[in-house]
Amino acid sequence: MTKSVNQPWGISEKLIKRYGKTWANTDFVTLDIYESQFKNDPMETNVGTLYVENVEIPMKFKNVVTEAIKLFNVLDTLHAYRKDKSRKFEVSIMNKDFVLSQLEMRKVAETLDIVTENIPKGYQLGLYL
Repeated sequence: MTKSVNQPWGISEKLIKRYGKTWANTDFVTLDIYESQFKNDPMETNVGTLYVENVEIPMKFKNVVTEAIKLFNVLDTLHAYRKDKSRKFEVSIMNKDFVLSQLEMRKVAETLDIVTENIPKGYQLGLYL
């Protein structure tokens, strides 16, 4: 079983048509994280790969945290464009440029936010032994 956050293979065709392929295929797959890695230096631990627009972005835990915060800040500044849902914006994730709608940006930000919550919880519960 893969450790996928969004499990894009389970998204229905109806939702893919409604929100688009980029939204549907956005995912984060976690690596096997060992207790010693996370205990010694949690922020420098490689935690997984973010998938956006068929681009694979390997990330450390510190990257997940900073990119989630950055994307939520961008979304806050785009609040004025709420009504124009088709409008796309340029955004950089780990020095890779993407052109995403607000909905797609929110999906990436929420995916990274879920990872920032789940990785420490898994460590605290001892799931990465």
